[in-house]
Amino acid sequence: MARFEAQVWASGELPYQVEVNAPNIFAAKKQIVRREGVEEHEVNRIFEIHDDNDSSSSGSSGGGSSDGDGTLAAIAILGTIALVMWAWSVLKWVLLLSLICGAAYGIMKVAEMIKD
Repeated sequence: MARFEAQVWASGELPYQVEVNAPNIFAAKKQIVRREGVEEHEVNRIFEIHDDNDSSSSGSSGGGSSDGDGTLAAIAILGTIALVMWAWSVLKWVLLLSLICGAAYGIMKVAEMIKD
């Protein structure tokens, strides 16, 4: 079960934090209402507590972590940049060759015009 933390704002009291173990956020809110004897609207800011040092939880949940997503995004960006740089290096030679061939063709046509 996941651990949840919430802030309870009971009428006439200072707000305080509570922690519960529950399968989801809705069950956590119901459990806090029942345990603390407050109304549902007095339970606020419920969030799941993620303990990075907890070795009892399984590390292979298959959901993917934000760190892994960031690494994948960085690889994709670097790959795109490398592809664009490679394409430009090839493209500039293709353009240069096209210009040379075009100029040679133009000179040949001008030479034929002068000859006639």
